[in-house]
Amino acid sequence: MGLSGRVLAVLMVFMLLAGMLLFSWLFWGEVVEKTEQTSARLLEDTIKLAINDARTQIAQVLTLESLMEREQWLSHCEQAEQIDFCASWPKSAEPSGAEGKVSRGVVFERKSVIAADDNGRVLLDLLQDQLRARDGDGAGVIYWQQQPLWLEFEHRDGMVYGVGFVVTRLLDRWAGNMHLGMHWRWRMPEDVAVPWGMAEISLPGLSGAPISVLVSSSTLTTSVLSSRLGVSVVAVAGMLAIMVWLLFYRPLWSRMTHLLYQLRTILSQRDYSNRIALPGKDALSEVAQHCNGLLSALEYSHNLMAKTNLVTTELLHKLEASSTTTVSGVASDLQDGGGALSDSVALVTQLSRAIESGQLVMHYQPVVAMESGKVVSWEALCRWQTEDRGVLAPVEFLSIAEQSGQMRALLRWALTAVARDLVLLPQEGRRVSINLSHSQLVDRELLTVIGEAIKTSLLTPEQLDFEIREASLLKDFDTVNQQIEGLRALGVGVTVDGYGFGAHALTYLQRCPITRLKLSRVFSERIARERREVAFIEGISHFAAGLGASVVAMFIETDHQLIALRGRKGIAAQGYALAWPMPIGDAQHWKVGA
Repeated sequence: MGLSGRVLAVLMVFMLLAGMLLFSWLFWGEVVEKTEQTSARLLEDTIKLAINDARTQIAQVLTLESLMEREQWLSHCEQAEQIDFCASWPKSAEPSGAEGKVSRGVVFERKSVIAADDNGRVLLDLLQDQLRARDGDGAGVIYWQQQPLWLEFEHRDGMVYGVGFVVTRLLDRWAGNMHLGMHWRWRMPEDVAVPWGMAEISLPGLSGAPISVLVSSSTLTTSVLSSRLGVSVVAVAGMLAIMVWLLFYRPLWSRMTHLLYQLRTILSQRDYSNRIALPGKDALSEVAQHCNGLLSALEYSHNLMAKTNLVTTELLHKLEASSTTTVSGVASDLQDGGGALSDSVALVTQLSRAIESGQLVMHYQPVVAMESGKVVSWEALCRWQTEDRGVLAPVEFLSIAEQSGQMRALLRWALTAVARDLVLLPQEGRRVSINLSHSQLVDRELLTVIGEAIKTSLLTPEQLDFEIREASLLKDFDTVNQQIEGLRALGVGVTVDGYGFGAHALTYLQRCPITRLKLSRVFSERIARERREVAFIEGISHFAAGLGASVVAMFIETDHQLIALRGRKGIAAQGYALAWPMPIGDAQHWKVGA
């Protein structure tokens, strides 16, 4: 968008905003006024209802028999909840201000409402002073100790009877009972107009001018959406958001969608020679250029891989040809490489035969609880007894098995061997863990193979545990976590081997339903150098226990390390200091400390 286009867009925005403001002021004014009037009328009706209800109780007290004893009069006043005070005195009594005279009468006042001094004498004096000049019955508001008092009185049989309540207390009580959130204040003489959202109620004065009250309620006050200012703000904000979306973000979103569509098409078709075409000069254009750079790297890697496969195929053909006949210039050039390829092919063939002929055996290494000194489980470790190379550890042939696609067959053999040997292990700690490589872990048939092995053998899920490397978990977390959940659904345990080395160890520990952690070698090596390392291992154990997992310290190879961990609660150990991996014949008779 050029400069002139941006200026035009800004002018359009300002015109639309001005139009929306005018619209809100013209068409919402009447709605606002009606809403305000309705709120004020509701408040007025509510307060009038409260006062009328209180006056009903006053009327019930004033209409009692005139000959009633004073004690009964005061008792009826006390029983009326909305009445705060009652007073009676002879009509001919002199005010207390007259020399040598005192007020004669009785006063009832509700506790904690009116702080009447000297048993109501001050209140009685006030009432006599206010009503001395009036003759007959009356009702209205007077002030006493800065409190507005509603008083109704009548003359009967030479006595004056007065009953009333505190106006502010009545309003507060009604506001609390009806959940109105009511706020009030007396109208000041300098107030010219009624403030927004408040209602004005005029109460008659008993001996003077009427008293006005300004009342507001949080539940009846006009909402911001009904006010002119509120509607204007909402309208302006809405139009501004729409204009910003249409003029700026919608084109940006369209360009981003176009970029992602092209990138997805190229990657799905694996046609890395194509490039993303995104005209214009902005941040997305720079992103497209970086994506094209990555596609160039992928294209180079793809072509290099294809050439490598072609060269490998040609070398194998030449190797086969050189084994039957001598080709000039080939045998000498490929002597070293051909020998290595020949060894690899031979090893693959031998491994396939070893799985079928029983040359593979299982060795078992115990895991011992440091607090009790008892065996809690065994780790199954595969060994290959070759005829010409001796006993091979897994690290020496697993890479060949990975490349030749024999890992699934190895897993089936391992499950069969463990099922056969498990009944020979000691009853204490009869639980075996089997290691899974990354290719086995992401194999779609993993859960099927394990489930079939459990069904067709004497294995129970509680006796099996599968160990995975932390690197596998961090490499493809979503896929691996899905497989872990599937294993837990089968009822078998899942152990993370080498825990603590990854940068996100705590993150995946909280999200994965694992049952045990085997700590990295780094922890056991530090035990010999730092005393605090044992405390750190205990801290990991407490944290894991809170998530339902146990902790095993791996590579315990010296007596010093073993002594440092001995007696520690919640920690198990495994390593050469306890026992080396042993055949099943030795494992079934092995005891801790023997």
